[in-house]
Amino acid sequence: MSPLFFKRLTDESLGSRLASGEAAAFDELYRRYAHRLAAYGSHLLGDAASGDDVAQATMLKAYAALRSGRVPDRMKPWLFRIAHNTAIDLVVRRRELPSEHLPETASDDPEPFAGVLVELWSRRRTLTVRKSAESHRFVSRRILDRDARESQARD
Repeated sequence: MSPLFFKRLTDESLGSRLASGEAAAFDELYRRYAHRLAAYGSHLLGDAASGDDVAQATMLKAYAALRSGRVPDRMKPWLFRIAHNTAIDLVVRRRELPSEHLPETASDDPEPFAGVLVELWSRRRTLTVRKSAESHRFVSRRILDRDARESQARD
């Protein structure tokens, strides 16, 4: 079908066509949303390259979901929710924020997601430190127990 045909369809119709096997419908969805999703990701993460990563991952996830037959009622909010969750995943996975740069208080920035991302990162870092300390105690106990058993065996 002609690309002009797809330009006249709604987002939801494009999603339904993609779910029914018309891969060309995805081209139009990508054309409509790739730049918007990249700008949103860039706004959330403060980096244009990360915004592009968010857009790319979002479109891949959306493509897989639509091809498997999961068509949302409303395409635009669904895509932006995927982008939002992808941005959070990138922050957690990359561990880009060193603890000395975390703010002590919430900023006056009107962007509500920035505080959420920082809070998620802080919680993740706290859990990592706790797990590391528990692991260290566990290994230390095992070494002490082994040394005690060896000492008893020699006596």
